[in-house]
Amino acid sequence: MIQLVHKDGVASVVLTCDVCGEPITDAGMAIVRWKRSKDLDNIVTDLEFCHKGACDKQIEEYLRYPCWELRHFLARLVVSTGTPPENIVEVIREASAIGLMSKTDEEASTE
Repeated sequence: MIQLVHKDGVASVVLTCDVCGEPITDAGMAIVRWKRSKDLDNIVTDLEFCHKGACDKQIEEYLRYPCWELRHFLARLVVSTGTPPENIVEVIREASAIGLMSKTDEEASTE
C-alpha cells in the first residue's frame, strides 16, 4: 500500500507491506504482484506490495501471478513519467535540501 504519512509537519511517502503492515525500506527486498487477466491488453489496478520471503509466500492466491522486484517497478514508474534519468539525482537532492527526505532516504540516495 502506498501511504502519505504526516509527521512533524512533513509529509512522507511510505510503501507498506500488504501482508504484515510494516514499512518497506529496501526496494531490493520487496516485490509487487498483480493478478493477470486473460486479456493481456488491459489496465491492472490491484497491486500487492510485500516483503520478499515470509510475506510474499503468505499471499497464496498471488503465487501463480507475475511479479516484479520493487526496485524494477519503481524504475518503470519513473520512466513512465517522462523523467529523464539524469534528472533523478537532481530531484532527490532537491527533496533532501527542503527536508522532504528522512536520513535513511538520504543515505540510500547517495549509494
